[in-house]
Amino acid sequence: MKFSTDIKRHIAFTLAEVLIVLGIIGIVAEMTLPSLMQSSQKTATVAQLKEFYSSFNQALSMYMQNQGCSDMNCTGIFAGNQLQAANGTAIQTALKSVLKVSKSCTYNSCDSTFTYPVKYIDKSPANTLAQTGHSFVTANGATFAILDPVTNSPECGSSSKTSCGNVYVDLNGAKGPNVWGMDIFDFVITNSGMLYPQYSKSFASGYDWKTIPAVCGDPGSQVIYSGEWGNCSGRIMDNGWAIDYYGSSGPSTAAGT
Repeated sequence: MKFSTDIKRHIAFTLAEVLIVLGIIGIVAEMTLPSLMQSSQKTATVAQLKEFYSSFNQALSMYMQNQGCSDMNCTGIFAGNQLQAANGTAIQTALKSVLKVSKSCTYNSCDSTFTYPVKYIDKSPANTLAQTGHSFVTANGATFAILDPVTNSPECGSSSKTSCGNVYVDLNGAKGPNVWGMDIFDFVITNSGMLYPQYSKSFASGYDWKTIPAVCGDPGSQVIYSGEWGNCSGRIMDNGWAIDYYGSSGPSTAAGT
């Protein structure tokens, strides 16, 4: 009797081959994950900025309606009296119901609001925002300050796009990175009750970030170099609410490529 034995071949990877594959996967992950994280963070930053922008515009509109006014000049809330505590109280009253203000401070009165170090987008030191005006902290941790310039006398003027004051917002307060163009942005409050990004083409101020590289870099360039301070709210809005830049030190977690 003849017996036959079937031998089945099992194909398998050697340990060396597995280690090589894992090494390749690690390299690819190291190259792609930072970019994915930066993209995710940029999306989150823009979403927070849009939410603040929308809520603030809504608050200004509601305040004008409550005062029976068609412009901010009529309300008298911006009268060039940034040092007066009464202005801070009036501004808080106007905004707290919509923006859910959890803390408010009159001009330069809060030790914990905007007193932390601030940097330009190239990571060089910037001036603190502690004296920008009446400051507030929202329920979601954002910090913003309203500057009612003393040069605005008596109020906002007559044109719809006349500047009444400025709003500086840090989307996550003191948590960081506390960098202009990453989590700190600047807007203009106009007489019409609309908030406009500083140096945006939509704001008739005679200035446009596209013609002033020191504001937020050159159009089309993703790099903002030293000396260009990163006041990029206008660039973000003009680009259809998108961050397309990073600082000269390289991509960051808040504004990468």
